[in-house]
Amino acid sequence: KREVSVHEGNKQANVIHKVSEREHADIGCVAFQGDVGLTEARQVQDLEKQLAQARQQLGHLRSLVKGGSMEVDLETVLQSLNFPDAGSNSRRRQRPAASQDLSRVRANLRNHSRGIFKPPPPYRRLGSQPSFSPALPDLPPKEVADHLLRQYHSTVHTAMPILHWPNFQHECEAVYKVGSLQGVPPVWGSLLFSVLAVGVIYSADPSIDRPRDGQKYIEISRTLTNLWSDEFTIDHARSALLTSIFFTEMNLKSAAWVWLGSSINISHDIGLHCETGPWPVVEGEMRRRVWWGIYVWDR
Repeated sequence: KREVSVHEGNKQANVIHKVSEREHADIGCVAFQGDVGLTEARQVQDLEKQLAQARQQLGHLRSLVKGGSMEVDLETVLQSLNFPDAGSNSRRRQRPAASQDLSRVRANLRNHSRGIFKPPPPYRRLGSQPSFSPALPDLPPKEVADHLLRQYHSTVHTAMPILHWPNFQHECEAVYKVGSLQGVPPVWGSLLFSVLAVGVIYSADPSIDRPRDGQKYIEISRTLTNLWSDEFTIDHARSALLTSIFFTEMNLKSAAWVWLGSSINISHDIGLHCETGPWPVVEGEMRRRVWWGIYVWDR
């Protein structure tokens, strides 16, 4: 008897459970229908608003007609616009004719307009500066230079790779083999000493006199820069940017802004902000890095 009563109790529980599930399903259907009804009501309200706005615009157009007696025929206006039919292929515009070869014109402009007209950066040929021959400074000891270059590479270069480091290291080794800056452009020497000055800031070596050594290197870098130059290079922009970084770390904000402005103007003059140009792959990438390094430092 107990087993029969338990079995009947389970049957009643199952029946009650099924009834409750049906009730929940009915309630869900009613709620869903209510949501659908609200959505449709909102759509109707949106359509009414759009229709009211269209009527308002049409009334405004009618008021613009002279005298107000003429009525605007909407169908006539739409036909006058000549919209293409749906699915129709629009006419393709003819391509412009190929431009002529202007290399001879550019060559004549460069040759006959020196000192009068300055060609844009992609077509400008950098001139030499034979009249600028500053006194060449002594190089710091090799071990000091290597230490400062390592400090620069581990700090500034990782965040702002404006130098092609393998080439720069190779050039430094060549300079130290000669023992002086003889035979290299003065602006490259300016770049070298600005790199050393920034390396002084991040050096923890007690043998480095901070910040006096950095100030000495920055002064040497400045003397190797031709302030009367009208032919700038990417090294001018690099040197000015590193000088701005040095002055910023020395908390000389006004001087830093002056050199940052110089680097920006030099970049504009040589076209670092332009992607176009007949540059090799590596040179084009370095121009891009220098420009974005200046941009990031300015921000």
